Amino acid sequence: MMAVKKISISLPEETLDEIARLAEREGLSVSAWLTQAAGHAIRREAATTPGALIAAAS
Repeated sequence: MMAVKKISISLPEETLDEIARLAEREGLSVSAWLTQAAGHAIRREAATTPGALIAAAS
C-alpha cells in the first residue's frame, strides 16, 4: 500500500459540494476523488512539459 499523508485544505463550500457530488456519483470518497483528480493533473502537466520529472500517482 502506498504511504499516505493527511493534510488540511481550504476550499470554497460550493467547490467541496460539487466534489462530494461527483465523488458519490463515481462511488468514491472525497479523498479518493481528489487523489484521482490530482493524478490526472500531474500526468497532464508531465505530458505537456518536456523533461518534467514528476511522479504521477495512479
